[in-house]
Amino acid sequence: MFGLPLTFLSPFVLLALLTLPVIWYLLRLTPPKPQEEVFPPLTILEKLAAREETPAKSPWWLTLLRLVMAALVIFAMSVPVWNPREAALQKTGPVLLIIDDGWASGKIWEQMKTTALNIISEAANSNRSVSLLFTTNPAAMSEAPMAPEEIGAILEAHNNLSVRPDHTSSAQRIQALSGNGGFGEAVFLSDGLANTSQTNPILEALGSAALSTSLITPSLAQTAILNPVENQPGKMTGTVSRAVIDDALALRIVGYDKDGLAIARAPLLLESGQKGGNFDFQQPVELRNQIVRVEIENARSAGAVQLLDDSNRRRIVGLISGQSSDVSQPLLSPLYYINRALAPFSDLRIPDTANLDQATAELINQKVSAIVMADIGTLPQETEAKLTKFVGDGGLIIRFAGPRVAANPDGPLLPVELVQGDRFIGGALSWETPKAIAAFEPASPFFGLPQPVDVAVSRQVLAVQGPALDEHTWARLDDGTPLVTAARQGAGWIILFH
Repeated sequence: MFGLPLTFLSPFVLLALLTLPVIWYLLRLTPPKPQEEVFPPLTILEKLAAREETPAKSPWWLTLLRLVMAALVIFAMSVPVWNPREAALQKTGPVLLIIDDGWASGKIWEQMKTTALNIISEAANSNRSVSLLFTTNPAAMSEAPMAPEEIGAILEAHNNLSVRPDHTSSAQRIQALSGNGGFGEAVFLSDGLANTSQTNPILEALGSAALSTSLITPSLAQTAILNPVENQPGKMTGTVSRAVIDDALALRIVGYDKDGLAIARAPLLLESGQKGGNFDFQQPVELRNQIVRVEIENARSAGAVQLLDDSNRRRIVGLISGQSSDVSQPLLSPLYYINRALAPFSDLRIPDTANLDQATAELINQKVSAIVMADIGTLPQETEAKLTKFVGDGGLIIRFAGPRVAANPDGPLLPVELVQGDRFIGGALSWETPKAIAAFEPASPFFGLPQPVDVAVSRQVLAVQGPALDEHTWARLDDGTPLVTAARQGAGWIILFH
């Protein structure tokens, strides 16, 4: 009315405002009732003093006040409503209320619940029953419509879930329950991610049931999702995607540790027309390894959160070869192929010194998770003590056999006893051919990995046969000889590639 958010439930009553001129005319011409007094004797009349004069007609301000009061009564009888909402229900009969209560509705859930409660209240005012279907659990929908009060109580107690809505099962449930024409109309409170009949099976099911449908969708301008992050060698990276690309969107991605403290932040600006963007945390690996949750700040959606576990940690691994690196001939370095194999998955630390004791102390001080030793036969007593404590405290030592290990089979920190010397397979003086790797056994940590058919072993350090050898064997050659053995020591492990 006149551009104001005001409406009247009984607008026909406003026609009574046309009677205001008549009321004004009557109030203006009709004087107040004169004061009546009993005629007394003349003596008494002489003692009377005129204290108030009665006007011949009503004062203008009194007439105006009475007109305003009459107008207010007429307005009150017309039932005015400030900021009215448009009626969602247009038909008759039971109402089918469908609500997307999945992860995408997290930020707008209270708004969706308020809208649904208004619809239920509107149905109650019209004495219409309601059926409620949550798209995350369509099987929980009742067989028959219920009273609006019962549906309202169910909705009040419900909260959205951090899962994807099942629109296919919801459509099947709608088709099963609407086949007998039991609904008068349907209202679909969508999360907005699938709101056309070409992409949403729910709308297709409602269309096939010939149900009059009202589709209510939120604004998706602020909706964004966080794709899986990766902890790469120099940084942690990830991508963000959004649903609406009409306007620019400024976001901030935050990484939290297990105590809920923010230890990494990255701003991201998605320009107009840009579907998604990349972000990265460039903190040191020691800080990145403490991140357990990455989320889009203030998104309030399960799709904007990533929980990280041990698979997202970059382990710090130390490499020791007992000799200085040869930059001119890197292929001859015993650590070359080990480095190439571990670099994509771990942060590697290679000491600059060839002194075993200094190199070991340097790596342990850097709090490495594992130490890889490439063909180190003799360990100094001080180094052995440091490594023994490292393993006992939960560290991992991975050793690769070679000529030095074969020449010192009684050395410390080995998972099994070794035979003196090494075994040549497929040499000029050997009747045997290089051996392939056998399939991994169920007790091995490698079980489930495909058998490497393109690998052949021509040189090997043999383990001494014993009753406990099978318990320590993780991989074998096809002739049954151990290729990888391991033993637990304290809280850590010692692993040997033969």
